[in-house]
Amino acid sequence: MRLVWHDTATGALASHGLALCETRGRWRLEQRGGPGAPGYVLAEAGSPSALAAELSPEVATALATLHPRAALHGTQRSFALSEGASLTVLTGDLRSVTASLTLCRLRLAGPPAAVVALSAMLAAALPLTVPWRWLAAEAMALANGETGAPMRRPLPPGCGVVQGGVQLLGEANEALLFWAQSLPTAPEEAVHQMRVSLRRLRTLLALFTPVLPEPETAAVRAALRPLGGSLGPVRDWDVFIGETCARVAAAGDDATAASLAPLLRAAERRQALHATTLRTALAAPAFRQLTVALACLLAIAPGAAQTSAEDTLPDFAAAALARRLKRLLGHGPQIADLPGETLHAIRLQTKRLRYACDAFAPVLPARPTRRLLRRLSQLQACLGQFNDGATTRALLAELAAGGQDRAAQAYARGLLAGFTTAEVRGARDDIARAWKRLRALAG
Repeated sequence: MRLVWHDTATGALASHGLALCETRGRWRLEQRGGPGAPGYVLAEAGSPSALAAELSPEVATALATLHPRAALHGTQRSFALSEGASLTVLTGDLRSVTASLTLCRLRLAGPPAAVVALSAMLAAALPLTVPWRWLAAEAMALANGETGAPMRRPLPPGCGVVQGGVQLLGEANEALLFWAQSLPTAPEEAVHQMRVSLRRLRTLLALFTPVLPEPETAAVRAALRPLGGSLGPVRDWDVFIGETCARVAAAGDDATAASLAPLLRAAERRQALHATTLRTALAAPAFRQLTVALACLLAIAPGAAQTSAEDTLPDFAAAALARRLKRLLGHGPQIADLPGETLHAIRLQTKRLRYACDAFAPVLPARPTRRLLRRLSQLQACLGQFNDGATTRALLAELAAGGQDRAAQAYARGLLAGFTTAEVRGARDDIARAWKRLRALAG
């Protein structure tokens, strides 16, 4: 088989999440699909001009200046499976003018229950990777030499609750998959971005659980928790080594840097152990099954959603944010003197609310949403500074119990403990001021 993707020299169709594919004289217009999903076929015709009615006037003009940008030469075979499902295996070489890529993609189709079960079985048995880009996007990325992280795109006008949830979850999933594959080449950035993507996914799943199908949603939410447990320690040690120790060294002299060296060696050993644990987790069947389960959830959600056609995304978003803001402010007018464990819980609540507010911002009134985002970000920063001190003390205690170079590390541990204590000295006052500003905005 031979597939050829066409676009303008500037990528006008791709910039609107569209792809135009020609095979055997037939032209197919596709819309961007989510991770692990094919593109949505909008229309097919015998010529590009016949598809203009499916496009806005702005994009339709691009059909007059098309060029072949990439092509796939390969084979496609389909197999009938049990429970009415089918498996299609696509193999071949994806080529542009300057680059080529050998690929193999599997596609399952059929009743949702059968597809979910078979996907889980395949992920357990084979080293599958859910592609974060649909096939047409992979072709255009090859043609354009794109290697960057996925970009978020605007929610379409009049977007429904389930459609919006699927798009937002799909974008967070794209980022998670992209950074997981980037771990070998950019480990520190990849761990940080995976952790952010994971938190966004968990927040969005909690927000949209009332309208998403069960038990698939519950299974995905449960499977995401262990991944957070693998990412957290690696990120904590990355920050400890690359930021906390670096600030202490920069504030001192050569003697200070020398005194930190034994502690840094011990910290790097701990970091390496946790990094190995993370790599093992990402290579295990459980992570493959998680990514496949999430792709299946996004694919079946539109047809199995628990919502009515009358629900609108702006109303859903406003109600969800109002509930979570009320829950956060329920801690009372004074929080600065609360125990550290309680402040940590409030920090997590604040962070989740900020993720939700950021996700829903495109469909909410711009000015009040921006103000809420600023106040939440300020509070999160103050709570984060306070929490950094607790995290540093916990990591220092872990090093102290490590049994190696304890005498050589003692001075450095004291130095770091004193430095971080000084850094967070005014944190409770900052928390009190940020909390007061947030309450004033909400009141």
